[in-house]
Amino acid sequence: LLDVVLADYNLPNFSGPAALQLLKRSGLDIPFIMMSGAVSEETAVDSMRAGAHDYVAKQNLTRLVPALERELKEASGRRNKLAAEAALLASKARFHRLVEAMPLGLLISEASGRIVYANSAVERLLGCSDDDIASGALTLDTLCPSLTVARCALSREVTSIEPFEAACTTMGGETITLLIGIALLNPEA
Repeated sequence: LLDVVLADYNLPNFSGPAALQLLKRSGLDIPFIMMSGAVSEETAVDSMRAGAHDYVAKQNLTRLVPALERELKEASGRRNKLAAEAALLASKARFHRLVEAMPLGLLISEASGRIVYANSAVERLLGCSDDDIASGALTLDTLCPSLTVARCALSREVTSIEPFEAACTTMGGETITLLIGIALLNPEA
C-alpha cells in the first residue's frame, strides 16, 4: 500500500490532476502532494480544491520534506481516528446485544426520571414498547412511585442503592412487585 502520492502537475502522457482523480475514485486515504515547475496561485488553489493535500513548487523543494512529514502524520491520525470509531461502534453493538439478551430488566433514565432505554426484558415485563419510551409515556415516577425517593438519594457520594422490593405498575395498569437495584451511571453530571 502506498504511503503518499507525489505527482507532477504536467506530464507528457498523464497529469497530476488525473492521478488525483484516480486516487479519489479509489476511496483510499493517501496523502496527495502536487508538484509543478510552473506554479501559479490559481493552479495551486485548483489542486487543493480538487483534493490535493499540498502543493509544492519544484523551485522550493525545501518545503517537500516538511509537507511529507505533516501529511503522513495527519493521514496516520485520520486512520487512528477511523479505527477508534470502528472499535467504538463494535463495542456498542456488543454491549447492546448483551443487554438485550439479559433475562433481567434494565432501564436507563435521565436524572429527571424520563426513561431513555429499556431492554427487551423490561418491555415484556411491563408491556411497554419502544414508542412508549420514545414518547416519554414511561417514566420512573409513573412506573414505580417509590423510585422517586430512591433516585433522590443518589449523589456523587452514593452512586448505588441496594436492591429493594417495590410495587410497580405495568402499561396495562396491573400492579406487580419487583426487586429493583439502582446505580448512578454518570456521577459527575
